[in-house]
This record gives sequence, structure tokens and C-alpha cells, in this order.
Amino acid sequence: MKVAQLSSRKLCRPHILSKSRKAAAVAMDNPWQPAVPCPTQSQFLLPLVLAAPNISESHGTQQHSPRLNGQFTNPSKILDQRQSIATSSRVDRAASEKGGSRLARQDVSEGSKLQPERKTAGRNRSTEQDFKWGKKFKLSESCVLALHQGDITKWHVDRTTDAIVNAANERMLGGGGVDGAIHRAAGRNLLIACRNLPMTPAGVRCPVGSAVITEGFNLPVSRIIHTVGPVYKYEDAHGSILRKAYESSLTVAAEHGIKYIAFPAISCGVYGYPPVPAAEVALTAVQNHSSKFMEIHFVLFESTTWTSWLAEANRRFEKIEN
Repeated sequence: MKVAQLSSRKLCRPHILSKSRKAAAVAMDNPWQPAVPCPTQSQFLLPLVLAAPNISESHGTQQHSPRLNGQFTNPSKILDQRQSIATSSRVDRAASEKGGSRLARQDVSEGSKLQPERKTAGRNRSTEQDFKWGKKFKLSESCVLALHQGDITKWHVDRTTDAIVNAANERMLGGGGVDGAIHRAAGRNLLIACRNLPMTPAGVRCPVGSAVITEGFNLPVSRIIHTVGPVYKYEDAHGSILRKAYESSLTVAAEHGIKYIAFPAISCGVYGYPPVPAAEVALTAVQNHSSKFMEIHFVLFESTTWTSWLAEANRRFEKIEN
């Protein structure tokens, strides 16, 4: 479409888009219509450029818009995230420095109710195919220790008396590593359930070394036990705190009739606990509290963590042939 101009007075009215030159001339001869200086071509194109979709992203060209967690976003949102990290607890801040959580920033009201989520028909079938059993050891006369390398969200036994442990943070709003993987696999209702738990004025729902329990939701297990381990470089008594996190999880599980439980390597991710001493603490804790369980599992994702746990188990326990 063409913008009519009055060449004699160098004036135009861009708000009048006529269908013909004659209609435009009639419109401009009306003395009651206000005249404005004729804008340049760049002034016409600028609003269109700003409103147009960013098509260069699909072609792989570099963007100049700021990124947040791999997505284009507003600079004000980046500032909000930095301010939230600066005011968060030291445990949450350590996790945020190495990979924050989009779940923690979702707008879910405190009074939200659990919403039914539709499970895919092939979820259980893919779970059984993806997870592979590992090495087994005799932990006690009545309990077996099993070590696996893989995804803890795929683990399950009977879907009635089984539970996995989530290496969470104090706010229990999701995070990186195993915490984020469990929240994604369990679905939005897990985040809602966590937000509805009792909270201190500082926003803490699960203090360091303690444990709480929720439903399993979309996971193939009946329950999820959330515990918070120590940040290795910030805690002086990190060994005793890590042991307490394992013991608290086992205590909560036994109180709710759990017979099969699977742990990740608590605090060995973004919290920086070295795998070798972490394996020693973890296996000592589960051995001392194994009387009420039939099987205690460790599902470890990293190869270095897996080899550390396997070496410690081979040194301390009798191996059971599969």
C-alpha cells in the first residue's frame, strides 16, 4: 500500500491509507485533517521490524537478544534472576551458580490443587526397557545392596512399597541434576505438592540433613523421599551431615512402609562432594539402617561415581551373583 503525500507542502498523513490516489488527494485537501511531517522509510519500517517474528533463529544465525537458560528473554528477567540468586540461601545459591532451575521460577500459587495428569500408554513399557539392573551385594542377612548405573527416574520394583530419593534443595522447588530430572519425570503436580509443604519464614521446606516424603505422581514408584545434602565447600561437618541425610531418608521410608528404596549420589553433583568419600559415608549409613528393608539400591548417573561406589562395595561386602 502507498502512503499519500502532498508534494507541494512536503506534508503527509500516514494514518490515512487510501485505496486510490484520487481518494488520497481528496482526503488531504480536507483542511480539518491534521498534517504531520512525512516520516522517512526507516521510521515506517522500524515498527514492522520490532513486531516481526525472529526468523533468523531458525537459520542458525547468531542472535543479539540476551539468553536465559538457553532461551531468548527480556533483560529485566535476567536481572530478576540475578537478584533472586543474590538473596537466596547459600545452598540454593550454590546450585544456581552451576545450573539453575526453571521449575523454581514457575508461577504456581501456594494454594494450588493437584491436577490430574494423563500418563502415556507406553510409559511403563519404556521404563522397563530403559533401566538395566547392576551389581548386587549382601548388605545384611535380610537386605540386599544393588548398584546400578543409569537414570533413577526409570527405577522401580513393585510400584507399591518402592521409593526413590531426590537430592533436593532446601526450598524443594526443583533444580539441576537429579533434582531437575525427577521433577520433569514426575510432572507438574510434584512441584505443586512441594510448594504446599510447611515452610519457614526463610522459605525452607526441608532443612539440610532432614527428609520429607511425597507421592510419586508420574514416576513408576509409589513415593519420592526428598532430602538435602551438604554443600561440600561450605560445610565443615559435611561427612556427618551427609550421613544424616541418608539416615533421615531411611527413617522416613520405614515409617511409610517402604521396603525397596533407591538413592542417587547425594551431594555429588553441583554440591561438589567427592565421590570416593561420599561412597564410604553412603554405604556405611545404609548398612547401619538396613534391617527394615528388603533391598537398598543406588542408581548412579556419572561413571566416576559408579566406579567409586562399586569399588567401595567390593571392598566391604560379599558379592551376589546375578
